[in-house]
Amino acid sequence: MPNIAASAPIAYFIAKILGMQNGVYLVLFIMLPLLLARYSFVLYLDAKANYYNMVKTLTAALEAKDKYTEGHAHRVEEYAEMIARKMHYHPGDIDDIKVAALLHDVGKIGIDEKILNKPGPLTPEERAVIMTHPEISASILKNVKLNDTIREAILHHHERYDGGGYPDHTKGGEISTAVYIIGVADAYDAMTSDRPYCASMPVERVVEILKEESGKQFHPKVVCAFLDALREQGVIS
Repeated sequence: MPNIAASAPIAYFIAKILGMQNGVYLVLFIMLPLLLARYSFVLYLDAKANYYNMVKTLTAALEAKDKYTEGHAHRVEEYAEMIARKMHYHPGDIDDIKVAALLHDVGKIGIDEKILNKPGPLTPEERAVIMTHPEISASILKNVKLNDTIREAILHHHERYDGGGYPDHTKGGEISTAVYIIGVADAYDAMTSDRPYCASMPVERVVEILKEESGKQFHPKVVCAFLDALREQGVIS
């Protein structure tokens, strides 16, 4: 129906022109640029789809290496989109956040599988290695055409709102809210999924942690938006 409503005035305009002298030529003169614009838009959509498929392929490569992260990036993408929509982000910015969510852990491809899949707690040395994965991600993607929002979210998704995160110990407004959106989505999925070093937590306990860490690890506005989105989805009451 929206397409019909938008097309009707154009159709009426064309019908009026066709009734004029040399109307056919006038219509062709008007329509050719519109057809070229439509063709360019179709090419843009195809390129965008191919770009998104490439991103998913990189994610699949990581998941093939680390069985415990299977589906993690896609779930983080879903949660991040929920938060961004709840916070009324522009559709283009939501697309950037989704791409960042899919790619946020791609640097783990460069981490030893023995560390990634270790069934117990990590040693300080092993944890230090794991903490390099955002920088490895940035290095892997340095020659890929990504905008600053995506690059910032990938590099800083483990930063804390209070400055206690890594790799740069940024805090508060020093980084964009989009980064904190990825951080909350990532943490939620990590806590509600089985990992080699711990079992998943009940959603109710995860929600308590999100509330407890609001303003500390997590951006309070992001936590609030996510909890509202979960209530709308019927996940929590």
